[in-house]
Amino acid sequence: MITSIMYHYVRPVENSELRYLALDDFVNQLDYFSKNVGEFISKEDWESAKNGANREGVLLTFDDGLKDHFKYVLPVLKEKNLFAIFFVNTQPLLTPVMLSVHLTHLLLSIDKSKEILESFNTLLPKEIWEKATFGVASEAYIHQTDSENNKIVKKLVNYLFDEFNVEDILQQICEIFVGKSLEKISQDWYLSVHEVLELHNAGMKIGSHTVSHRLLSKLDKDEMYSELKRSKLQLEEITNSEIDEFSYPYGGTRSYTNLTQDYLKILNYSVAHDVNHREITSADFIDRFTLPRFDCNLFPFGVAHSLKNTH
Repeated sequence: MITSIMYHYVRPVENSELRYLALDDFVNQLDYFSKNVGEFISKEDWESAKNGANREGVLLTFDDGLKDHFKYVLPVLKEKNLFAIFFVNTQPLLTPVMLSVHLTHLLLSIDKSKEILESFNTLLPKEIWEKATFGVASEAYIHQTDSENNKIVKKLVNYLFDEFNVEDILQQICEIFVGKSLEKISQDWYLSVHEVLELHNAGMKIGSHTVSHRLLSKLDKDEMYSELKRSKLQLEEITNSEIDEFSYPYGGTRSYTNLTQDYLKILNYSVAHDVNHREITSADFIDRFTLPRFDCNLFPFGVAHSLKNTH
């Protein structure tokens, strides 16, 4: 069996309420895996496992195409001679934009979720709040250790974005609370085209995470197909190699549909990575489009640093 681990932000300790994994904890967690779970999967072993070979070990995966992955993660992987898969959103590679999911993280890092919710309250109709409490988003983030205010903000933006003009509202709120150019923030937040190529040239695997990290299950069929196809083609142009792996934004069965998986097959993706806290078995490679992953915070040294300061 293969234990696949999902990471997002990894950086040195900073004075921030952003939920990130401290770099020292990341290194300690890698040591923990090596001693207690198994050896790390190499690129060659991972490809052979996809082709039916019996392989065991730990697979490292990183979502969202964050600057952290080049600046802090890659040097550790090089030092330890480890392989990882990096799933990249392509829109920030090509335009200096902040994706809605990360604008939410930015706002929550300011540690003024009560005030931010009050701003949302003045801009959103009542029925949106009811859906966040009782509708499709009601079960989202129930396993995350976070404040209730933070969870509500994430539900509003990440699961109910098609119910209101999320980009305009987030821009308005950011102007109030951040007071910094979103173009500048984007350049510091995401990988550049050059950095994606550097990761690829270092022996890492690049995978698609869609263009804009939208919830695929809420898109119409044309938008869904475009998110899957354009991101693949854009990354193939950057790396000059085939992009055949995908990871679902947000993860879980709420985040995709049967049509999503049909499109992945049509576009010749070989596998898709989900979020489902168990090991990958040989049976998972039969379906191939719901490979399970563990969140790093389920293991020792994996707790988000901003939370460690408050618990």
